[in-house]
Amino acid sequence: MRKIFLTIGLSALFFIAKGQVVLNAGELKLALDKNGYFTQLSSKATGKSYLYTDTLAPLMTLVSGNARFMSARLVYDEAKSKITLEFKEPGVAVEIAVESKATHVVFEVIKAQPENKIDAVVWGPIPTTIGQTVGEIIGVVHDREVALGVQVLNIKTLGGNFPNREGSTWSRGIAAVPTMWGSFLQAYSINRNRERFVDAWGGEQVNMPVRAIKGETVVGSKIAMFSCSEPATLDRL
Repeated sequence: MRKIFLTIGLSALFFIAKGQVVLNAGELKLALDKNGYFTQLSSKATGKSYLYTDTLAPLMTLVSGNARFMSARLVYDEAKSKITLEFKEPGVAVEIAVESKATHVVFEVIKAQPENKIDAVVWGPIPTTIGQTVGEIIGVVHDREVALGVQVLNIKTLGGNFPNREGSTWSRGIAAVPTMWGSFLQAYSINRNRERFVDAWGGEQVNMPVRAIKGETVVGSKIAMFSCSEPATLDRL
């Protein structure tokens, strides 16, 4: 079965085909499989896919009990433009609103339960084959033809992959990181709704208590993904 609908006022296209969710937004084409993993990350301008396929490529990774979990199932609600990722072992479900725009696609966490099983969520890490220029701070990678990027859209979303319990890094930046095959793109959000113990100041201060910030869960974490020609990168940002 193949179902197609057009987003109102936009030429972007969602459809479900062969168990995959396929999304077109500007020059970017994405595909996600039934488990919540990218199977395509393409530029329509070049006709090439820039997804590195010899490692896992999750839309989201769950951090729970200081362990990391990959989604076991993706459910797509076409009418509501909503993806639900199910993380089987910790028993967590995360609902993600998807909005396709003329130049990029937006993903936003709109529900994540049970909240007490969620330490953090990581968008990605998304492996790409592009490694010529890696913008660690801004989360953009490009070669001489095309740029790919993951942009954080609010203060509760940070560039990186939740590197430690403190949720911070003393390095130059980890929104994008180089690899032997290309790069990773990644962002994360911390559940600050409960008291935590962190290793602060780069691990110098161990098990420091951090008070809860009421209502500050991972709900609302929001990113944009885009592709454009390399010369248009700054204008797109």
